[in-house]
Amino acid sequence: MNITKEPAKLEAKRKVRQDEPIKAPKVPKPTVKTNPNIANSEFEKIRQKREQLLSQEKIRQRQLRQEVLIERKNRRLMQIIAAVTLAVLLFFAPIYPNKELNVNDLKYLQMADINVTDELGNYFSPFEFIRYYTQVKNGNEYIDTVDMTYDMKNMTVNLVIDEYNPLAKDVENKVYFYENDEVIVRDNLNIYAPILVGFDQNNLEKVLASMQSLDYSIIVQIDTIAYAGTEENPELLKLGMVDGNTVYINMEQIHKKMPYYNQINQIIDDKATSKPGIIHLDLGDYYEPK
Repeated sequence: MNITKEPAKLEAKRKVRQDEPIKAPKVPKPTVKTNPNIANSEFEKIRQKREQLLSQEKIRQRQLRQEVLIERKNRRLMQIIAAVTLAVLLFFAPIYPNKELNVNDLKYLQMADINVTDELGNYFSPFEFIRYYTQVKNGNEYIDTVDMTYDMKNMTVNLVIDEYNPLAKDVENKVYFYENDEVIVRDNLNIYAPILVGFDQNNLEKVLASMQSLDYSIIVQIDTIAYAGTEENPELLKLGMVDGNTVYINMEQIHKKMPYYNQINQIIDDKATSKPGIIHLDLGDYYEPK
């Protein structure tokens, strides 16, 4: 009996063992002893190496930026030098053709009266243009303003000169100007101006101040300026005109009414009024034959 049951038990135990998972044998973990000082030292070396590399990279980047900036500055400097050189060459180069110099009709000066040492040639540079303008402007003390332009289409230089107006002269041939609120006197000038009669210094300044804005074309039509003040009207003037008329006018009215003298004469002519006559511009603005 026992012999027959024994294999069955062994078979059952074998079956149970086969169903159980196979477990690996436990191996003890090796124990590694580390020195904390050595680990920290290695980490510090790595950190320092990283910082050194970063510092070197920053220096390299800074040097590259500086090189780029220097290159840009040099390029800009070369551009400025080239532009300045070109501008200087164009400024002094005689590249503008000059076919003719046109000058306006002067009041009493002649071009020979203007001290100009350097004339414009057939071709001129901007430098020569400015130099000629400056010499004309300073070439005579009786020049007030100068306007000088270049007509590129017609290749001509246009010069407009405006002289100071000689307002009057006295019996001693002293010519009176009035500029910048100041009376200017010049001796022995060969220019036309009406003759002053009977003025003291105070009234002289008043009449010259009132006349300073008159166009020279009106001034040359006046022969004499006589003080005709009365107790009732201390500012009355008597103007003897070149055409034979006599004009009575107040000092402060000269710059207002005398610019219309030609129109007044035209009205008189249109009415076929006999001339010469007396034109009253002081009171009432009327005409009476002499």
